[in-house]
Amino acid sequence: MSKEHRNASNVGDDGALAIKDEGGNIRLKIDNSGNVGIGTASPDSELSIAGDIITGITLRNSGGYTG
Repeated sequence: MSKEHRNASNVGDDGALAIKDEGGNIRLKIDNSGNVGIGTASPDSELSIAGDIITGITLRNSGGYTG
């Protein structure tokens, strides 16, 4: 197994699953409550994304947008 695969993911003491890059930075995390974070180690909603999003679809706001 390559180094990348050995260190690609782990489950912490809190039950969270994290996918890390070679530098140990968390790139994707699913916490024990089911929240998913992309680019963040602390997802605070069902889907938390830190960074820009490029999509080929139309996204619609269901009313909770604050920023």
